[in-house]
Amino acid sequence: MNGMFDRYLERKYARGGYRFFRENKKIALVWDCEEIFELKEAMFSTEQVIGERSNDVKYYQGRGSPVSLRLGRVGKRMVIRHYHHGGALRGMTRDIFFTWPPRPFQELRSSEESRRRGILTPKVLAAGVELLVFPFYRGNIITEEVEGGQDALSLFLALKDSDELKPRREKALQVIARAIAKLHKEGVYHRDLNLKNILIKINSSDTWEVYILDLDKTKPREGEVRKGMRLRNLRRLERSVDKFNRKYKIIDSKEKELFLIFYHQSAQDQDFSEN
Repeated sequence: MNGMFDRYLERKYARGGYRFFRENKKIALVWDCEEIFELKEAMFSTEQVIGERSNDVKYYQGRGSPVSLRLGRVGKRMVIRHYHHGGALRGMTRDIFFTWPPRPFQELRSSEESRRRGILTPKVLAAGVELLVFPFYRGNIITEEVEGGQDALSLFLALKDSDELKPRREKALQVIARAIAKLHKEGVYHRDLNLKNILIKINSSDTWEVYILDLDKTKPREGEVRKGMRLRNLRRLERSVDKFNRKYKIIDSKEKELFLIFYHQSAQDQDFSEN
């Protein structure tokens, strides 16, 4: 049974530079790079690796308590994220999943296809699961760290309460709107679009890059995202803004309108259909 299952996963996901590994009930797909065995160890012995390198660990806020560790000897870093449920299922199932294909492998596949279409999203370095009683599993994913990036919530909090920073806030709204319009134009519908999985990196030349995170619920499709789905996506993002506004008051109604103007301008520039 294990052999058939392994062959299925290897045939379906282990392509485009990824290698398949199994250790007992743990299986993983790992990017075939210079650090492949370091990544394999981080996937199969996550807690041990974090413990041994405690002086190097950076902790991020967010579901699954992502941690960052140095990768190799050239200054790169990796982010290890453990999959956790949110919403209504959070208290019952916590980190146990039963959706198939497994979330980490779906995220790997969606991320690679999105990157192929020109969407900025961190490179997946490894994806793996610990198999429990079928069909249940726990999952981890390892991605490249976007050095100097911060999520949209943190950015707007940093730009809050100052008229002098208003042009920077408008710039942030514009680049995020453009990135989401491109996402939709390229046929990528993100079911959990929110301020925490939009990452902005401002380079030394003041060029802004927007990365889209957490693509495990995303399935790139042929053609652009349909109009009705685009609207649902934008409403999902608005609910995220409203949620954080109740606590932080980070984006006002005029800025929401400005964001939509930027989005529609970007959509026109990218020649969306009316469907």
